[in-house]
Amino acid sequence: RKMVVLKLTGCEKVTEKAVATTINQLPKLRELEDYNRIPAIVLAMRQKSNYTHSFVSLQSSDELMEETDLCEVLLSNSKSLESVHLTTFMEMSDATAFSMLELQRLKKFLLVNEFGSHAIRFSNIFSPVVEKFGPQLTELELSQISDVSISRLRDLCVNLETLSLLWNSDYVRDDFNEPLMPYFRSLKSVKIFSAEIDPVGMGNEESNIPHNDLLSVIQSPELEDIQLLNCHNLFAESIQHALVYSKFLKLKNFKLERCNRITYDGLRCILEGDNPLSSVMLIDCKEITYKDSMDYIAKAKKNKWGVVIAWS
Repeated sequence: RKMVVLKLTGCEKVTEKAVATTINQLPKLRELEDYNRIPAIVLAMRQKSNYTHSFVSLQSSDELMEETDLCEVLLSNSKSLESVHLTTFMEMSDATAFSMLELQRLKKFLLVNEFGSHAIRFSNIFSPVVEKFGPQLTELELSQISDVSISRLRDLCVNLETLSLLWNSDYVRDDFNEPLMPYFRSLKSVKIFSAEIDPVGMGNEESNIPHNDLLSVIQSPELEDIQLLNCHNLFAESIQHALVYSKFLKLKNFKLERCNRITYDGLRCILEGDNPLSSVMLIDCKEITYKDSMDYIAKAKKNKWGVVIAWS
């Protein structure tokens, strides 16, 4: 009865009724780690007239068919929820966002689209959520979403420490307005997996994340962890521009994968700079050669930098 966290991920044969009964037998339960238990929470609420649970985190899956169930759980836990992980489903509408606007303590928001080309438009449904909670968000993940405005995230999410932008289908280009801030002032960890596009149909793959937005992320001065995938618009000039605001003095982990237009020389100020780097991974970056990696490994060993280096 003192259990605070209940992990049910992978327990597919456990019925909703059994989960609901378990919830009502654990009065101190605050976290239910499973992607498909919203109906069980609703059932628990209806089983017990004096239901008093206050969950701090909530996860939904694309198998959730009743949006009303999700909204009911969001509203009933509006004073306690700090973390919400939503996976889109066919019936999702702005009702979910309106329910989220009633939350009071949201710090972590993860939104994942599961419908391929039918990507949910962030600005249409969830933009008001970021408008309201941006200043208090510390972690944000947007995956396979369309219409993402990095400039709005940068201006609103002033305390954001962890940002993941994964395979989003397109980004809002806002090159004409002067940004309030040229970087994310509190950002410590960033993961960007860019989708590849071929704008002229000539087999020349480009990254769909705008260069100015990518630059505004990597030049955030508090960054400790950078992971970039398919960012073909990362150039030596990008790194030099970033140095205006960031010397990468706090960077510990640095991973590039299939970033095909950056060279070792372009990265030298990071790889050989005055920072606490402990892990470097350079994977399938066409302009970074085997000789580059061997020279770097030898230099790191000679200077006793204590950095683990991986190249392929």
